[in-house]
Amino acid sequence: MVSSHTPASVETELQDDSDIESTDSCDSESSHLDSDVEMSNHSSSTSVSTQIGRKAQAENCEAFDEWLGRHTAFDWPCEVGGLGGNIEDFLEKFVPSDACLSAGDSSTEKKLVDLAKAIPNGRLELQTYDSIVTLLNKSQEGFDSSKTITFQDTHNQTIPDISSPSGDQNTKPDILGAYPGQFATLPKQGWSQYCITVEANVGRDTTDVDSKEVHRSLRDERRIARLLEDGRKLISASLSCYVFAIGMYLATNEMRIYRFDRSGCVSCGFNYVQKPQIIRKFLWKLVNPKHMIPGTVAGWDETIRIPTQAEVSHMQNEIDRLCPGLQADRYQSRWLKVQVNLSKLKNNGEGESYYDTNGFTFGPPLYQSSGMFSRATFVIRILVKVPGCGYHTFVLKDVWRERHRKPEYVFYETLQQRYTDLKASSEFDWIRKIYSNIDNDAGSIPGLADQYGYLDLSTMNALLPPDDRGHTTVTRRLMKKKISYERSRCRSLAGPVGGRLEDFATTKELVTAIRDAVVGHFIACFCGVLHRDISVGNILKVAAPGRLTGLLHDFDHATFVPCGLTLDNTDEKTLRELKEKTGTFVFMAMELLSEYEKTRHEPHHDLESFYWVLIWILLRHSEHEHAHGDKACRNMFGDPDETMSYNMKFTWIVHRVEPLKSKAMHL
Repeated sequence: MVSSHTPASVETELQDDSDIESTDSCDSESSHLDSDVEMSNHSSSTSVSTQIGRKAQAENCEAFDEWLGRHTAFDWPCEVGGLGGNIEDFLEKFVPSDACLSAGDSSTEKKLVDLAKAIPNGRLELQTYDSIVTLLNKSQEGFDSSKTITFQDTHNQTIPDISSPSGDQNTKPDILGAYPGQFATLPKQGWSQYCITVEANVGRDTTDVDSKEVHRSLRDERRIARLLEDGRKLISASLSCYVFAIGMYLATNEMRIYRFDRSGCVSCGFNYVQKPQIIRKFLWKLVNPKHMIPGTVAGWDETIRIPTQAEVSHMQNEIDRLCPGLQADRYQSRWLKVQVNLSKLKNNGEGESYYDTNGFTFGPPLYQSSGMFSRATFVIRILVKVPGCGYHTFVLKDVWRERHRKPEYVFYETLQQRYTDLKASSEFDWIRKIYSNIDNDAGSIPGLADQYGYLDLSTMNALLPPDDRGHTTVTRRLMKKKISYERSRCRSLAGPVGGRLEDFATTKELVTAIRDAVVGHFIACFCGVLHRDISVGNILKVAAPGRLTGLLHDFDHATFVPCGLTLDNTDEKTLRELKEKTGTFVFMAMELLSEYEKTRHEPHHDLESFYWVLIWILLRHSEHEHAHGDKACRNMFGDPDETMSYNMKFTWIVHRVEPLKSKAMHL
């Protein structure tokens, strides 16, 4: 089936020095925004982010790169809630601890009161940082040194964000606290050294949006967005289940403790001058959680462990043997709990057999989502020692799946079963015409990655109360939103190990990889599985013998549909599901971006997304002759508003001005 919005073709000669041509008429010179943002059917209203984004531009921000990729944070305050109530109850519920904190004498409390009163509440935040750091550090007097968080003034230190190698999203947070027993002296190592962030504001607290007396200004929205952006970096760098942040509102002597997981944020405030002992109690609970792992804090995932230097050296020897050129890193590599499907790996046909173990991550991430309240997809190479097989490398995907969605392994199992039947049918002749060597492909399904393991971590703590299950979010339920959109943490292993699609050497290599992924998508449709989230992060570029060079993976947003390329005879439940907006915003088909009606997601929409993946990569990662130069990608794909994004893509397709020429080598 062909859509009325089918994109214009890109004529390409598949030669190593080929140029890629497409039509373009992007005349807008406005500073649009460029980011890989995941959208779900319950995402916040885009009208809010649009208004804020436009006003922010009008206020002449110092530089676009200062908040590049952070525009999505303007949606985040909509997901922040103040629970109200008693701060003591908040701490008991969200920072539970079995360790007893001594009450201390009256002199200790008086000292903290004096330190709290000493914090200036004038108009200059710079004057407050030293006093806030002193209060936070002095509040921990008497703690064991191995359980003491060292707070530092970091407002003049640039902390790199590992999810943004270009440095676009590096920031200078006001105050950061290092993990217990550590003193972070290496800002270049990034956010992995820190466990909590503090944001100082000379204004008043406007977090509690339910209060009739509270009105958030644009300045207030930006403050909350900045705090949550720093929180996103904390949770992404540590892969924690949830993290905490502190907001200091100096005009009213208020401190607010924020707790955010991957579905939202809850918080509670108190007067830090009247109740400074609450600060001490919170920090004590933070470093003494119920499920204690030495050197960590509440929210740390107990299935993750930081390797020792000796382990890094040992694993580097194995990496050099299996994946030469890649490095293990003391600050970024981790041991992660995974599950391996031994029957699949050994292909021995002896029935299902699973093996739980720990794998070692290495090399740079293949993909890391910039979303906060999202699936938070994290993809990286992992080395796993399997009994009887030695060390194997896989592609690990760590993701927070919405609990109302089917687990990914269900789609892989169905695909494998139906593909066997498809190969014996006459319909498979269509696929043979596209890929003549398909019967000799070494993979389970040509064009699709193989899944070698799947683990839903939320099942590990099934006997615990809901609020104690770190691998399941709790925020949406507490904010009285749809419980079905709570998330659980899942990890999967895929193979063969590939590289990022953006790391192409020639345009032939790039286009061939995308074409091969389209073959996989074609087969999946004939097997009754519609992917619905085609993006640059979901296509792996591989060089495995006997395999296609591009593999499609990540079926978290997939839907079971009638087998074939049309959706005839689809039941009502599936039709409703297909009308939910899912996918990665910048690659979504134009028709799905239209506000006129709820369009059901069909195979041709995914095909259009492949096209936008190609254009996005060319504009962002190749040396091209677009009139906007380095700004071409952000001008084309950076609109935070669905209507404007639709209009930009429509202009690209319809108005042919000058062809886009892209050289073979990427930048």
